[in-house]
Amino acid sequence: MASEESVDELLRLVARITDLDIAKLVSNSDWGIVNFESSAEELRDIATMVKPLGSLPIRLIPDQPMSQIITTLTNYEGLIERIEGFSLEGDATSARDQISNEIQSHAQTIYNSVSPHAAYLALQAGDLDQTIQSLETLRSDTSKSIDEFKNEMSSSRDEIDTIMTSAREAAGEAGVGAFSTDFSQTAIEQDIEARLWLKITAGFGALSIIAGVCSYFMPIAADATNAQIIQLVTSKFVVLGLLLSATFWSSRQFRALRHQIAMNNHRANALKTFQAFSNAASDGPTKDAVLLETTRSIFAISPSGYLGNHGDTPTQDGLKIVEMFRSGTQT
Repeated sequence: MASEESVDELLRLVARITDLDIAKLVSNSDWGIVNFESSAEELRDIATMVKPLGSLPIRLIPDQPMSQIITTLTNYEGLIERIEGFSLEGDATSARDQISNEIQSHAQTIYNSVSPHAAYLALQAGDLDQTIQSLETLRSDTSKSIDEFKNEMSSSRDEIDTIMTSAREAAGEAGVGAFSTDFSQTAIEQDIEARLWLKITAGFGALSIIAGVCSYFMPIAADATNAQIIQLVTSKFVVLGLLLSATFWSSRQFRALRHQIAMNNHRANALKTFQAFSNAASDGPTKDAVLLETTRSIFAISPSGYLGNHGDTPTQDGLKIVEMFRSGTQT
């Protein structure tokens, strides 16, 4: 191991190098622009490399490496003294450049001689077992934090799924309420229009009766020619035909509107009861079945009694819509 004199000498050199004021060392008002500011970074790096030796157990360094380190730092101390005694006499620029090059060379030399021993001494200065235990504790804490993070992510995912489900159900309830109101409002508007067509039908029917009565009390003159008879009969048929056609056409409009009113009221009621059945369902398949039956009830063409046997016959159009909806829910 190194002697006490070597340890004291190395500590003196470390203090000498680390206590330097680099800013004052590299620049001097007497030098002007010929200074060592370009080498300031290397000087600071050297001080940084040497400084840890002041707090490390350097007595553990063997004699030969200790002598090498002391020699290297002593040479560097001489270079510092040359910088401190630098003047502009002679070829100052060349002298400055030579010193700058030597600074770079000393930086490499000091690193090569100090760094291996500094790393070893730093390891010896600490408690290795305590360091390993600290690393193990850090690993355990990190693993625990990761597990907690995973649990929080899983919990957050469940909360997000619950929120999405609630939002989807709320949107569905809002949609059911909106569509139910739309069907009811359409039925009310159609009821007003149906009442109008009922009045129109009654008006045309009354005109048809009046025209028929008037035609009955308009006898054909006994001396009327064949042409006059044909003209009079034809005009009666035309007038009565137009009035009766208008009456039947208005009646069909009324019946069609009454059919639409019945269908829209049926759809509105189906949507209103859908929510009650859906909330009562305990599982997903049951809710899907309720939804399919509600869709069938809404879009299937059901008989209303207003359009007669032909118009009230269920068609396949509504069932096709149900099948399309079923296929969409299964994909």
